[in-house]
Amino acid sequence: MKRFVAVFLIGALALLSACGGGDTTPVTPPPAPLVTPIGANVGAAVTQTIGASGGTVTAGGINLEVLPATLGNATVTLQPIADTLNGSGQGIAISSDSAWSKYAKISFPISASDDNPEGLGLAVQQADGSWRALEPVKVDVVAGTVSAGLPAVTEAGMARVRAQGGLDLTRVIKFKRFYLKPASATLKVKGTKTFVPYARVLERPKGCTLPPVNPDDELIPLPPKCWVGVTLEYPFTNDKDGFARSWSVNGVLGGNSTVGTISKSGLSGATYTAPDMKPSPDTVSVSFQSVQIDTLDSVTRKASVKIIGDVIGSYTGSVAFNVSDGSITHAGQGSLTWKLIENSTGSYEATGSMKFTTTRPNCSTVSTTLAVRGRLSVENATSGGTGNPFAGKYWFTLGPDTNLVNMQCGQPPQSTPIPYAEAQTACPLEDSTLANASKYSDPSRLTNSGSWTCFGSVTTIANWDFVGN
Repeated sequence: MKRFVAVFLIGALALLSACGGGDTTPVTPPPAPLVTPIGANVGAAVTQTIGASGGTVTAGGINLEVLPATLGNATVTLQPIADTLNGSGQGIAISSDSAWSKYAKISFPISASDDNPEGLGLAVQQADGSWRALEPVKVDVVAGTVSAGLPAVTEAGMARVRAQGGLDLTRVIKFKRFYLKPASATLKVKGTKTFVPYARVLERPKGCTLPPVNPDDELIPLPPKCWVGVTLEYPFTNDKDGFARSWSVNGVLGGNSTVGTISKSGLSGATYTAPDMKPSPDTVSVSFQSVQIDTLDSVTRKASVKIIGDVIGSYTGSVAFNVSDGSITHAGQGSLTWKLIENSTGSYEATGSMKFTTTRPNCSTVSTTLAVRGRLSVENATSGGTGNPFAGKYWFTLGPDTNLVNMQCGQPPQSTPIPYAEAQTACPLEDSTLANASKYSDPSRLTNSGSWTCFGSVTTIANWDFVGN
């Protein structure tokens, strides 16, 4: 056990040194402790009875291992929770109806997206939303896990938990100590985005050391209270003595005209510029690397960037609407594809079918699935000036591929042809001011909802969500 702790700490220090954790002076003043909202429950909880022989509870790929002679027929629950620190990591909430007398072991899986797994850590979220790194942790690349020891986490054991480590250990997540902000982005061709590498570090008083480790103990002891420092974020500088730091796109130093270019931006971070044409594949990888020159220890962090063209080839998505023309109501809902009309720059035709339902007093309700016709128009997709490159408008008109619906009305029932009304987001469409057209900020995603009246009598209520392809 002593050998394991030493190996881990040496590895962690090497990573901190290689990645720039040695940047003890931040580019900006130290931020306040990281605080995020409490993560909501996600997925199903797993509840299990643990007897005197111990056992393991698993939920969402996360294991809680309880040693023998720790509990006696106690109920332990693991509830997967949203990770509000990373935004895409794993989290778990732990509860039990009794305290245990020995340490338990919490283990998270290492996934394919966890590049440089030695830089992974475990963090616990306090009741005020602040985060504390849980140390020491064990990263086992062969087993594919990152783990740490936990004491009792129930109300009965809370006093002992606080006395030993000052931690509320009921909510635990896996996180990356080193990362890029943002982790992903969507850009139009020729667009730009700045990425900044950060480290999450633990500030603690000088002279604080880990407690003695029992070599026969399979689990990791909870560190002393002084070890539980405040978790802070620091941006890495682009240049530092003793380190070689570089930026690449798809593994090409500085990038190129095909995948886009990247160059350092000020003291920290770099600006990526998308190519003039959408690459194939359309998603590229931006990476930051720091290498310690003496030891050659290195770490790399990556972010993905999706490039979209000036004109999107098609949209897919769902739409639902209710159109009321006096006493007649037409409703439609379905998923459609909007295909760019050949040789156009922003006009799309709808393909697919929708379920249409028509109601009228003293008539039978008619509900049927029909092919659709419609037009989606996108205008001024690149207007708006600096800082708002995607400002513009779009609108659509949509209806069944038929003009009339036959309803059985009156007594005795007689077939009555009723004209369908159309859902449209701007009316009349010939209005050059497009006063009712919707504004958007991302041409790859057109989404909205609203209510409006056309021609003084036809009222439309619609909602839609279209994603560019």
